[in-house]
Amino acid sequence: HFALIMRIDTPQITWHGGDDGKNNPLFGLDSVQTCGLSPTIIATCGNDSSIHLWRVTSQDDKLDGDSDNSNDKNNNNSNSNSNSNNTNNNNTTNLNPGVEHVVNLSKHEGGVNCVRFSPDGLSLVTAGDRGSCIVWSVPMSKRGGGNGRHFWNLVKQESDLQCKILRSQCEDVFDCSWSPCSRRFVLGSLDHKITAFEDQSVSSDWGGSGD
Repeated sequence: HFALIMRIDTPQITWHGGDDGKNNPLFGLDSVQTCGLSPTIIATCGNDSSIHLWRVTSQDDKLDGDSDNSNDKNNNNSNSNSNSNNTNNNNTTNLNPGVEHVVNLSKHEGGVNCVRFSPDGLSLVTAGDRGSCIVWSVPMSKRGGGNGRHFWNLVKQESDLQCKILRSQCEDVFDCSWSPCSRRFVLGSLDHKITAFEDQSVSSDWGGSGD
């Protein structure tokens, strides 16, 4: 028999705030896994005009680091029982995942209803009120080695990302979805329209999926 063990932590984050100091509702959330053991980047949006990027460090990342530190301590200390207890206490306090605010993307003029990372992890589309749509992308110069999704973990300010403002000619957008090739995406809007976009710059030459 196998038992499923899950550790859950609920950090309270107060960031999408209104003028009255209360939290505004969140309308969209998506995540991208950067390469290797790097943290996960999460994008959130709401009825304000801001998109927030967050860095989430998983429990596994922290436990790997604690395990290495534990081995070093045990090798350098003769009192192994005492050090083992201290190490276990340290591991217990570090089990909770870490959440860190990365950057605020602020080029929208109204509420943002949806955020979606492309399947290849190189672009983030954000869309919302009055048909507004923006594509945030990893710069071409940072896509070497066939995969540039690791760059999201290095973003420190809005100007670190490429930004394309698109005119969708539709009413408020409430949903969006990427094609598997990461070259096209569609928007679903309040006026019963589906609007499709294609990024013709996407090709396998710099690491995109392409057709």
